[in-house]
Amino acid sequence: MDNAAIGERIRLKREALGISQGELAHAIGLCRNTIVNVENAKIRSLNLENLSIAANYLRTSEEYLLFGHDPVQIETLLQQNELKARFEEQRRVIVDEYEKRIADLQNELENVKTVNAAYLDHIRTLKQINSRNNGAQTEND
Repeated sequence: MDNAAIGERIRLKREALGISQGELAHAIGLCRNTIVNVENAKIRSLNLENLSIAANYLRTSEEYLLFGHDPVQIETLLQQNELKARFEEQRRVIVDEYEKRIADLQNELENVKTVNAAYLDHIRTLKQINSRNNGAQTEND
């Protein structure tokens, strides 16, 4: 175990909460110099019982003091990753649906263009027929 890192985490938590070395020592049942020496890695870290008391008093976990990570934080990260994966899956489904709809609309547009071209061609043909009929009528008159 990295005693210097453990001592540093104890110091950081203690200072963040505004707790003095003496207060922490009293809560654990140790003398202030022991806490000073633990924080400065001059002595081996606290035993597990004292570490547990310190963790509770510092409102953290033994895992955080020993290893630098809190199981609650890890669980939160796992939940965040799970949520992120679910949102990504939902995003992908929505994007796929929109891409399919866009492709369908493009196909519909091509069909409308084809029908419109056929319609315009039909109108031209009708105009030609009408024009020929009008021309033939004037010749007969």
